Amino acid sequence: MSPVTPVTPVTVPGRSRPARRPPGPRSLTRQRWLRAVRAEKTRWPTAVLGFFLVMDGSTMPWWPTTVPPAQLALAGLAALVLLRITPPTRGTRLLAIALGCVLGSVLLSTLSAGHVEAKRLGTVFAWALVMYGVARGSVSIASLARGIGLGLFVGLVYGVVFWSSSLYENRLTGVLGDPNTAGLALATLGPLAVVFLRHRWTRVALALTVLTAVILTASRTSMFALAVAGVLILLAHKLHPVVVAGLLWLAVWWLSSTAHSGTAETFFDRGYFADREGSDHLRSMLAPLEEQKRLAGGWFGHGPGEAYVVLGNDFQMFSHDSYSAFQMEFGKLGVVALVLLALTLLLRQLHRGGYLDPLMNWPVAACGVVLVCSTNLGESLLTPSAAVAAGALVLVSRHARRRRPPTTRPERPPATGGRQEAADTHGEVDTPVADAPWNTPAPWQVGS
Repeated sequence: MSPVTPVTPVTVPGRSRPARRPPGPRSLTRQRWLRAVRAEKTRWPTAVLGFFLVMDGSTMPWWPTTVPPAQLALAGLAALVLLRITPPTRGTRLLAIALGCVLGSVLLSTLSAGHVEAKRLGTVFAWALVMYGVARGSVSIASLARGIGLGLFVGLVYGVVFWSSSLYENRLTGVLGDPNTAGLALATLGPLAVVFLRHRWTRVALALTVLTAVILTASRTSMFALAVAGVLILLAHKLHPVVVAGLLWLAVWWLSSTAHSGTAETFFDRGYFADREGSDHLRSMLAPLEEQKRLAGGWFGHGPGEAYVVLGNDFQMFSHDSYSAFQMEFGKLGVVALVLLALTLLLRQLHRGGYLDPLMNWPVAACGVVLVCSTNLGESLLTPSAAVAAGALVLVSRHARRRRPPTTRPERPPATGGRQEAADTHGEVDTPVADAPWNTPAPWQVGS
């Protein structure tokens, strides 16, 4: 039980009992932290990396290499984390253990396969480092958000200007990548960037940019995921985290069963999407081949870089299901480690008192987008977007307010002594001064 702070009763004329003391410092932690993050000066190396983090296209005429900018930006952020890495704290210790399990399963899969895919291994390790760095505060989330916001806006403008030269007719592409890749980055990183921008007009402008760009991609899965994110942003703090997780699982299950059933009679292949029967048929052809290779991988999988199937005469197609792709590469052991990581993020919210702070709705929505898009868009779980979303979820939860279930509180009995429970209107108990937030290093003071 949390300690209580002795309070000297305050006598107020016309009242027969001591006045309620103002809310303690604990209840102001989130507001102070968010204001401090938004007011932080821009750290340009992080902002520049955030700008390129959303650009997954490698066919731009001005880009000198075939490696997408997003992959290079992920490597750059991982390098920043290594330069300023700090030991796990109480809030990030479980995340570090879960990430260690994921990386351990990746190494075991590599040893079992007997060959090393250096590029893929580097991507996975950079992904884990960025997730931990964002959660620990080694990366300035405000600077990252500003770079991401500008990158998404430039991506929308670039795609509209070069609309006629798009490889996908009447669909947004360009520096953000193909429509599905662009939709994933927009729907995942957009909500996160909106929260941490300093001015209200920039938050509104970015929200409109994300909504417009996702619609222009005409990516059915991204549009559905953004709708799920909107529901979570509005309602997640009113529901128990277990209910939120159940709703996400239901959305993932429904979308996965629809995508693998061929041309199901749903809104996914009617009206504006009537010309997508070919892609739906392709997914239905890939599904049994993916399942066959996934089951043949056993506990250790086929190794990094093996998330593809052979269709027809030596025609290789990467898996459109990120869950199947993960198991094909890293086997059942990798799936167990991935589930452990997901449970770590969920159990942390349960440990904090049950219900979410409204600020948590945004990173929860971003993580929900990743889970939904992973069913149907190919590589989604091990992307920079997923790393930033999961890291931000832990980062925000470290400063979010604990909330009890939204029930009516009984009338407080009259105080009978010189000690009074130091609780605010949300049922929080003040922490001792030694444990107060201003006596511990804040994440935005750790480094860029």
